[in-house]
Amino acid sequence: MALKYVSIGSLGLFHIYDDTEFTYAIETDGVIYGSSFIGGGGGGGGMLGPPNLTVVVDLSLAAWKTVATHEVATITGAVGVTTAVRCTTGVEGIDNIRYGSAGNTALFIGATIRNTISINQFWLTTTGSTARAPALIMGIDATSHLKSATLESEDIGYQLYTSDGTLGVLEFYFWWYAISSGATLVAGDGSAL
Repeated sequence: MALKYVSIGSLGLFHIYDDTEFTYAIETDGVIYGSSFIGGGGGGGGMLGPPNLTVVVDLSLAAWKTVATHEVATITGAVGVTTAVRCTTGVEGIDNIRYGSAGNTALFIGATIRNTISINQFWLTTTGSTARAPALIMGIDATSHLKSATLESEDIGYQLYTSDGTLGVLEFYFWWYAISSGATLVAGDGSAL
């Protein structure tokens, strides 16, 4: 099982993989920062390991339910992030919600009617939960459930429109790696983006 190295671009970003593991890494000032993807070896169909961070949002609680933007994750410095959202308690309401960043609240998923996000399914698109995709014990199938971005000190969250949330629990999953030295991604508290 030989390791393979593939360089990408002039910024020191590269992939290292063998038949069972695929690693994204970036070298900055001689320090390598990275994130592993287990299984599939870059050939597709692989699995992510467990998320680096999971934030559980209860849309019936005051911090998360108001018509506003809500911070789910706080970013300091430059990070690469992959995210997915799973509904564990059905979301009520015919008004919209969208998921993104402080700079673009639709970066990951545009305006979606809340009650189209179904229990035990992932919120995938603007039409809600179109595919049943339960979370796996060791990770989530690395397919369309995942949304990725590179962000610099730009927090991640969602926006509720027209009426407050009344019911629904969403689990926000994050796999991330630092690009700049000392960069972090930590749980937000529901405050405004």
